[in-house]
Amino acid sequence: MCLLCENPEAKTLQILTRLDCRNCPNLTRLPLLPALTRLDCDHCPNLTQLPESLPDLTRLGCFGCPNLIQLPESLPALTYLNCAYCPNLTHLPESLPVLTQLYCHDCPNLTQLPLLPALTHLDCSSCSNLTQLPLLPALTYLHCFSCPNLTQLLLLPALTHLYCYDCPGLTQLPEMTALKYLDCFNCSILTRLPESLPALTNLHCFNCPILTRLPESLPALTHLDCFNCPILTRLPESLPALSYLDCAGCAWLPRQNPDYQQNVTRLLRLQSWFRRWAPLKRMQRWVRSEEFNAWYYSPGQPGQLRSEKRWKRKCVKRPREDEESGVRKRSRYEPEGLEADL
Repeated sequence: MCLLCENPEAKTLQILTRLDCRNCPNLTRLPLLPALTRLDCDHCPNLTQLPESLPDLTRLGCFGCPNLIQLPESLPALTYLNCAYCPNLTHLPESLPVLTQLYCHDCPNLTQLPLLPALTHLDCSSCSNLTQLPLLPALTYLHCFSCPNLTQLLLLPALTHLYCYDCPGLTQLPEMTALKYLDCFNCSILTRLPESLPALTNLHCFNCPILTRLPESLPALTHLDCFNCPILTRLPESLPALSYLDCAGCAWLPRQNPDYQQNVTRLLRLQSWFRRWAPLKRMQRWVRSEEFNAWYYSPGQPGQLRSEKRWKRKCVKRPREDEESGVRKRSRYEPEGLEADL
């Protein structure tokens, strides 16, 4: 049991600067605490709301509070916020001018983040309804992996570490000249990486099925994992600092690929087969089409020259009569309307 549950009317609450009420199952709400600078209320299953205003609060931890639905709207001094694993939290306060660290991962109902001009560390991974991040000019560390509806990232000029793997809706990344570490593996529709990554030292982009190429200039790169990228056709020509490379499973890269020459040979044979037979296949499909029949049996075309004996002998079987009815039957090779001409 925490201090609030033991004595909720204590006069010392008005001058309290730090409160730790973690793992308190009886706590449902907090009273006004005007002097509070640090609040830790992690894992309080019945906590639903916090005081509306905490003007001096600099650090707030409300990790793992499943019934918490909103945070105080006025937190002008807050620099650290951990509200991860709060499934009913739908939004964050609009004004957090000095916030530098935000951990809001595993909040499935969180759809957007406010403008955070001072933010340097952000972990919003596994937020299934998050679609876009705001401009974050001071951000250096970003964890946004496993966000299925995240489709793009805006300019992040100060970013040095990016973890955006397992984002199936992410198609491309912005220019990030300060980036040093990039994890973007298992991004199923990621087509390209930023063109300029002069400071990048570690790149993990494996299992990206439609990634076609890497940036041409990676002068600081030391570690590269790009295995299982089936249509990656080449690596940068110059990788002066590279010490580790894994490109296994890349069919069109000669490095670490004993089947490369065989794959090229098969491709050349397939191309030759298509050049030889594709026109004939198209002709065969055209002959079986309605457009061909409309032309072939039109006036003046071969299908209408049925009076010529030579054409009849080669193209039409002579009709025969039904023994019982005496009705003349049409051959299956003979077009309709032929009886009138014979």
